[in-house]
Amino acid sequence: MPALVTTGTLLTPRDQAGKLGAAGTRILFGQEDIGDSVESGGRVRFGFWLSSRQMDGLEFSYLSASAASTDFSASSTDFPILARPFFNVEDGVMGEDVELIAYPGLLAGGVRVQGSTSLETLEVMYRRTFLQRHCERVDLFAGYRQARLADHLTIQDSKVWLAVSGPIGAGTSIVESDRFAVDNTFDGAQIGLTRWRQRGRWSTEISAKLALGTTARRSELAGQTTVSVPIPGMAPDSDTRNTGLLVQSTNAGVRVDNMVSVLPELGLTLGYEVSPRLSITLG
Repeated sequence: MPALVTTGTLLTPRDQAGKLGAAGTRILFGQEDIGDSVESGGRVRFGFWLSSRQMDGLEFSYLSASAASTDFSASSTDFPILARPFFNVEDGVMGEDVELIAYPGLLAGGVRVQGSTSLETLEVMYRRTFLQRHCERVDLFAGYRQARLADHLTIQDSKVWLAVSGPIGAGTSIVESDRFAVDNTFDGAQIGLTRWRQRGRWSTEISAKLALGTTARRSELAGQTTVSVPIPGMAPDSDTRNTGLLVQSTNAGVRVDNMVSVLPELGLTLGYEVSPRLSITLG
């Protein structure tokens, strides 16, 4: 992701504070991958045979990985200069720019960035045994598979003017947020092959699956900004609009498209037979 939060040195001029490429600017969050850490998860699989010969059966499987989360926050207490960089596309000022969140003697505030990535899959399969020996069996299966990968990112900042700045009076506060949500849902037909072998109480299972279908991609961008102006002896005058810093009227909203996709999977499982009806597996 791009740089989302920056800081600068105390002697940096206001118009250069936190700007990417300016002297003294340091990136506090962003310009790196997020959500790529190893996370815990689990798979539940169960099924039943359709005949006493155990040649035809149905199998169901559900896998879920816990959300890889990101949570970053910073305030003017720790960083006297805080800024959110963006690329300005206005004529005459096009280029790298920033929105200040904190600046000594002018602004005090903070920013928080929260993100998550989650994965889950569901399978419904018909299973057919075409090779069976005393300690070995090979099964073919075909059926339906669904997989969902979801990413969410929210950036929120709040700030208060400590001094008059042009038309903005002291005590004016702004709370601003940008939200990005992307969901990818795959639906398709799946075929596969599994080979199981046993030696004593130990067993191994190797499986290969290939699903072909479509992925529905849905992205939602939303923003909100609330400005509160203090009025002596009265409640603050507040105004809210549905735009943020990075989410404007030009890119806000929901977008949906579909694409043909292929979803492969390889599996290796080692098992130990505790009893004829109970095995412990690791794969």
